[in-house]
Amino acid sequence: MDHIVDFLENLADTLDGWAEQSVRGSWSTHQVAANRAEADRCRRKAAQLKRELRSA
Repeated sequence: MDHIVDFLENLADTLDGWAEQSVRGSWSTHQVAANRAEADRCRRKAAQLKRELRSA
């Protein structure tokens, strides 16, 4: 399950990167909040899975 955690964390980083590029480049700014929100969801799920792995 570690690979799932890694995937979610990498996906979150990618989404944050896209949001930052949108802000800096002034393009697709309507996606900034959506990308950041999805990145937060990915990180929360990754943290939940890490806790479950530690308690198993």
